[in-house]
Amino acid sequence: MFKQCFSYQITRPLEITADELEKKLKEFSFKPCGQQERKRNGWAAPIKQAPDMLVHEIMGTWIINLRHQEKVIPPSAINERLEEKVAEIEAEHGRPVRRKEKAQLKEDITTLLLPNALSRTQDTLAVIIPEKNMMLVNAGSSSKAEEVASTLRKALGTMPVVPLQTEMSPAIVMSAWLNGKHSLPQHMELGFEAQLKSDDEDGGSVRLTGMDVADEHALNYLNNGMSVTRLALNWKDKLELIIDDQLIIKRIKFTDTYQEEIHDELGESDAISQFTGSMALIVNELLDVIESIAKNFSEE
Repeated sequence: MFKQCFSYQITRPLEITADELEKKLKEFSFKPCGQQERKRNGWAAPIKQAPDMLVHEIMGTWIINLRHQEKVIPPSAINERLEEKVAEIEAEHGRPVRRKEKAQLKEDITTLLLPNALSRTQDTLAVIIPEKNMMLVNAGSSSKAEEVASTLRKALGTMPVVPLQTEMSPAIVMSAWLNGKHSLPQHMELGFEAQLKSDDEDGGSVRLTGMDVADEHALNYLNNGMSVTRLALNWKDKLELIIDDQLIIKRIKFTDTYQEEIHDELGESDAISQFTGSMALIVNELLDVIESIAKNFSEE
């Protein structure tokens, strides 16, 4: 489920069907790292219960999953062996080991340890909405989100996506939300957390939590040259989230009330139905949030 959403605009219509996308992704399906490989990625099933399906379609929305695997070697294990090898060379040849030589030794030790290293595997879900010319990526960082976009380009030959952009600066608009100079989008309410940062290069930042973020205390920071860089919001009493000045939507969570409604609606359905039902609901709500914010950020 989405916890942190990176939004991409598809700059021209995709001339591909879900079935064609499935075939393209299968050419780059995930395979575990080989003995001497440090990392590898590839496309894997977004739903464990449907392991042969790389593209899961829900009402014209395509869910895909990029799997990234990386070998993990503790730095201490490398450094311990490196120190032993350096001491051995210095004792044998009576000279200090040069920096370039030490770097090569470190590389050799890493290669030696790779076959028995543990692997760390991470999945990154993405949703393509052709009708809206949007792609949403559930990633822990911007680099992971961009990895999805770049790996899609590799599979398709081209993937015309760019991070979501708005006419007005998010920091300026969010600051105006707090001081009342710009109205919040319809169905949007302020939450109880905000982060403000000084406009000066070397300025500090302030985090406000558990309080009315539009009170006099917060307004004083705005009046003293600070801008909002993160802001908690409530959408239709369905979603709680935080949006930042890069338009990244973080800490996405269904409200307790809406969670109960979803549970009542989905009932005791099977795992696939639970996944697709919940995913359809959150994607629809996120699209509404993004469209509402994008429209609000273009209004003077």
